[in-house]
Amino acid sequence: MGSSIDFTAWGEFFVDENVAVPIIDRLIHHSKIFMLGGESYRLKQKANT
Repeated sequence: MGSSIDFTAWGEFFVDENVAVPIIDRLIHHSKIFMLGGESYRLKQKANT
């Protein structure tokens, strides 16, 4: 599962931070989070068309 939305902005998506926090907690409880940088291949491909 991947998302380009920071966890800090999930409260806006769910309208309420009190709903977003437990959801994020369950998603990342045993997860490894990799922060990747660099250009997006999709956006790069889109710009070339």
